[in-house]
Amino acid sequence: MNRVIDGVDLVGDNVGIKSVRRGVWLVAQDGAESGRYVAGRQVKLSKDVLISDEKLTKDLLAPRRRNDKSRWLAQAGYHLATWSILRHDLLRQILPNDASLVERTPYGEMDEIRGTLKGPNGKTRAVCTIWMTEKTTQATKFITMYPDRKQGTI
Repeated sequence: MNRVIDGVDLVGDNVGIKSVRRGVWLVAQDGAESGRYVAGRQVKLSKDVLISDEKLTKDLLAPRRRNDKSRWLAQAGYHLATWSILRHDLLRQILPNDASLVERTPYGEMDEIRGTLKGPNGKTRAVCTIWMTEKTTQATKFITMYPDRKQGTI
């Protein structure tokens, strides 16, 4: 059964498209939007992402013996006491960048977004962030961030 949303026919068994500015939204047959914006070959993640407090406070900004990212982030002015600034900067500086599909898993799609994060002290970090759009809920969640060696740590 085909449906028409905003004058555009849905295609395929489960997914169709709907025009939105210069790109399209992926749309399920029941009309529910998936939250993935596609413009040509570029993908933008939905602005309605989830970034858990614990991911920032207990993983990225907490000192660790292995894979410590807190010192690297501190060089740009990010600290545990002001963790909400990092959340704000991820949403404003990194999320608007193009995302690339990294992997499809049984749980959902993993995307990476690369960019430059300008910290509170004005110093920058080249970052690669990983996000997952869950298959069952279509919620997009922040998974992790690490130095982007392809861009170099600025």
